Amino acid sequence: MFRSFTIRSVCALAASWLLAACNSPTASEAQELFGRTSYDSTAAHYVSPFAATYVEQAMFYGRTVARSAAFNACISNTLNARYVWQSGDPLPGATRAAQASEAIARLHNYDNNMHFLRGECPGGSACAYVTPPDYSTHSVFLATHEETYPDWSWYGAGGEPWQPWHWRTSEMIHEYMHTQGYSHTTADAGETSVPYIFSSCGANLISESWESCGDIRQGCGTGSLLLLAGWTGYGETEQSDQGACTCVRDPRHVVGLRTHTGTALTATSGGGSTLSTNWTSAYGAWQWFYAFDRNGGLWQGTDDVWLRSFNGPFVRPTASGWMADSTTPVDVRVTPVSAGSVSDGTVVQMSSGATYAANNGSTLAAVSTNGAANQLLTVVEPRRAHLVYLRTYHGTYVNRDASMALYNQRTNAELSGTNAAVKASAAFWVIDWNGGELQDGDWISLESFENSSYHYASVIDGDHTGHARLANAVTAYEKFRINILNGATGSVTYSNDGAANDNNVVSLQSSHGTFLTAMPANYYSSQIRNYGPYEGDWQRFEIVFVQEFDRHRPTW
Repeated sequence: MFRSFTIRSVCALAASWLLAACNSPTASEAQELFGRTSYDSTAAHYVSPFAATYVEQAMFYGRTVARSAAFNACISNTLNARYVWQSGDPLPGATRAAQASEAIARLHNYDNNMHFLRGECPGGSACAYVTPPDYSTHSVFLATHEETYPDWSWYGAGGEPWQPWHWRTSEMIHEYMHTQGYSHTTADAGETSVPYIFSSCGANLISESWESCGDIRQGCGTGSLLLLAGWTGYGETEQSDQGACTCVRDPRHVVGLRTHTGTALTATSGGGSTLSTNWTSAYGAWQWFYAFDRNGGLWQGTDDVWLRSFNGPFVRPTASGWMADSTTPVDVRVTPVSAGSVSDGTVVQMSSGATYAANNGSTLAAVSTNGAANQLLTVVEPRRAHLVYLRTYHGTYVNRDASMALYNQRTNAELSGTNAAVKASAAFWVIDWNGGELQDGDWISLESFENSSYHYASVIDGDHTGHARLANAVTAYEKFRINILNGATGSVTYSNDGAANDNNVVSLQSSHGTFLTAMPANYYSSQIRNYGPYEGDWQRFEIVFVQEFDRHRPTW
């Protein structure tokens, strides 16, 4: 059944300079929605980790929906029947068919990074820019009320399990199309403009798929959604509740590549220069790459992908070696040595055309043959999907202080309050190095994101009794084994409903075999130490999923 919805965030076009800013043209290439995301850290436009969590989830839905055949059929049908050119849109005077083709191409534009800021545009609400005055390219203002994201008040509203992701998905796609040069004359332009046509198709694909396919998050594995296989009619057309369904994979992978000597492939300075093979064995920003699988489905060795470094340049081979310096995408293949798809732990070789990559001991050389040991790379693809609090036996929560040391000092009252910065000091992204669901026995890292920088809980250069603090990259000292303490195995679950069977009370065991320990207030000022030789009360931590802190929620 079709469900009506309201776009909560639209481009406010009250001022003439803003209208012009929303219409700057960009080149068109075949690529998926949303590349790297970044979040503003200035006092005026600070985006907290809580809002970022919500945005990241909405963008996962958006990227996956944009990849689907059903969405592309929906926008094609609706554009070709209803699109009305808006002032400043691309291709003035062209046929509707040509304009529709251009709009679809821009959906898949490689120039697709997004920068989010808290605040409102002139006239209120949210908006998006291509090249706005005083802000970075492809900026999206979240309306001020978006800082209420962590209360999850729209989740499952009205008994509709797809809430709020159908209209959050539509919101992200709507604003994204503004960054690609499309506008609408008023906030009530309806479904004749590109942003509204695309957002209508995105929202209703989510709700219609849920009615036809059941819980779209189940049955396809992590990083995928179960969506309708096709679409009949326009954005608002009700689809059959017995429609065929198919698994659609998020086309964006965030990966590291480990060389045959154990080092991490590094984009020097985060991109714009060489690919180093002897810089470090740790994983930080310079060691992560965005891999865009352009063929859809599972990432296969025959698929052409684009590898984008953290700061933006793409990976390419040159006569002097492989570089991360291209301003435009280059087709690269990451081919498993054994048959199968590419995933975490897969041993691969990298090539582009007839040029292969080989570790020469300092950089990634460009060679014409393959099969040598120094050409082997191992894919590292952890899952980063949960923002959590860690509640200690003492009733307080783990937090970082200004010096990046770790304590357990935050209270329930503070985390239930409205001070986003205080709450952010106790919020950690879980990086699950085993991938998939968060389970007993998995090795994890705890990432703190603040001021556009990533930091990781660390046990200080191997000291097994020292004070835990944050480091700027992941080595063995920044990894901890989760051990569920109620005797259960399987997934870590938490419902905040008082149930005795919650599998969220765990110990965190360092690579030395000792356990993170939350010292009470009268011992070392509530420090977190890598101290415990066994699992006692001070070594107990409750993993509290942030989206479930105030309400009972299913986990993603």
